[in-house]
Amino acid sequence: MNKTTSILSLNIETSTTLCSVSIGRKEECIDYIEIDDGNYHSEKLHLFLQTLLNRNCISQKEISVIATSCGPGSYTGLRVSAAAAKTMAYVLNIPLISISSLRIQALCYTHPYPLHSYSYILSTMKARDKKIYLAIYSKEGLEMVSPHAFIVNDESVKQLEEKYSNSIFIGSGANIISTNIPVLSNISPSSKCMIKETYKRFTEKNFSDLVYFEPMYI
Repeated sequence: MNKTTSILSLNIETSTTLCSVSIGRKEECIDYIEIDDGNYHSEKLHLFLQTLLNRNCISQKEISVIATSCGPGSYTGLRVSAAAAKTMAYVLNIPLISISSLRIQALCYTHPYPLHSYSYILSTMKARDKKIYLAIYSKEGLEMVSPHAFIVNDESVKQLEEKYSNSIFIGSGANIISTNIPVLSNISPSSKCMIKETYKRFTEKNFSDLVYFEPMYI
């Protein structure tokens, strides 16, 4: 395996209509490709991965770790990325890391706003009708509530408002919530935001099992 100083990660995020891949060196993003034109991940993903490696003159054998979103998210998108990531990890004999799409989304919020004043980030993704997926993270990045299905109604939202004051709702699920909490719905998970978390988990040897890993589908 490569020395720590040259750790290269390949990161894949396909839980929404955004197909996003990136290469990181330790905590730094070297390059990325992403496009949001619908759920055509099966047609785009392998092309994006190969294009990204080729234009940075990196061979697959130089990759130290591969990371993918574990959902919640689109069945089609996550199935394609999980299959690609597991296959590459197996063939190259490198670790697989899986990161919740809701954590990735929260990281995409905190990256451009590192000095934000909210105590909690309520990361959401729309499912069907009044159902969303929700995870809650502290300002410091601690997972307070793990990703789970959440039914939106007046009572459930009121409980969140009372328990997690000074918060912000982010993500597509925020569109259907009537709340006094600030809302930022035009944000989605991107592979660019995975790189620091991937490196952190790599150094901690926090890997996913190639055999048993399955994403959380919406």
